[in-house]
Amino acid sequence: MSAKAKNRLTPQQRKATLTRVLGKIRPYSLFVVCSLIVAAVSVGAQLYIPILCGSAIDLMLGKGTVDFGGVMRIMIEVLVVAAAAALAQWLLSVCNNRITFLVSRDLRNEALRKIQTLPLSYLDSHPSGDIVSRMVADLEADWGFKVLDRSREGVVLSADGRQVMPAVEALCEEFTRLQRRVDEMRGLMRGKICIGTFSSVATHVLPPVIARFRADHPDVDYELLMGDYSEIEQWVAEGRCDLGFIPREPRENGMASRSLVRDELMAVVPADSLLATAEVVSLADLANEQFILLERGTDDEITPLFRRAGLTVCSKLSTWDDYAIMAMVEDGLGVSILPALILRRCQFDVAVRPLEGHPHRQINAIYRTADVSLAAARFLEYL
Repeated sequence: MSAKAKNRLTPQQRKATLTRVLGKIRPYSLFVVCSLIVAAVSVGAQLYIPILCGSAIDLMLGKGTVDFGGVMRIMIEVLVVAAAAALAQWLLSVCNNRITFLVSRDLRNEALRKIQTLPLSYLDSHPSGDIVSRMVADLEADWGFKVLDRSREGVVLSADGRQVMPAVEALCEEFTRLQRRVDEMRGLMRGKICIGTFSSVATHVLPPVIARFRADHPDVDYELLMGDYSEIEQWVAEGRCDLGFIPREPRENGMASRSLVRDELMAVVPADSLLATAEVVSLADLANEQFILLERGTDDEITPLFRRAGLTVCSKLSTWDDYAIMAMVEDGLGVSILPALILRRCQFDVAVRPLEGHPHRQINAIYRTADVSLAAARFLEYL
């Protein structure tokens, strides 16, 4: 049997090949449809021009009986049809070239992905290894030294190859970082930002920021995780959250912060108490009352205020819920100190008075310095 006969495809193989080719073309069906339409327009225009020429001849009956007006109209029509045919032919070539380029690119990328998953020993022992061997040979010819040593035992890096390997690895790392950056840019268009926060920031700070960010990036999703300050910082440090909000500087390594809001601490007392009539309330005044402590896990912002003033707070009630504290103060169970941010929408019958010295807390946005995502970095710009 001749080599030509051996290489001849069977009907089943031809059908399988055609199916695979159509499968590769299917993602670009729009170009195929456009190609068929403009091809039909081009053929129709080319067939219509001889008909127009015949009509023009019919208007030339003899000497002195030529309908010049009719002939001129037909000539203009011929020019228009010829222009349409030329445009259709150009669009046909554009569509076909685009299909060819996209399908060839997909086939090349698929082949490279498969080659990259194969060991060098396999590639060198199979026909597909000829491609890689040629690439390596071209590289060695260009560099002027051998990159690989081949023997019956296998393929290993040469001495010169080992010397350039650190630079190659560095190049691969740079490519990986580039790919990660591209992925982040894609994630900015379609992705999710996870934010660790607490109630007052989630209620009064984030809604307008998210609204402005969503107007520019409508396909980004958001997840808010509520926790105490230590939990929020840990979530950001571990990568569970892209960024977080806490009323202090971060304590974990590799973290950075950005100042966001200066939140004044206010005295909250029953509306019918004597302290409700005071213009300014001192810590000493509050220390003499039953105090309801705002406490989030191990984070206590209030007790240090009394400690620095040399006072001891009398607290038999503590909770992390700001609104529960306001309800308790309304019922006369005690007094408290709460941030002004959470008091913006206070609907309880309590009196809010400034503290002597106007103590405050600084709310910061925190994030990882090493690998903050592009979406999170862009979100920080909206704060």
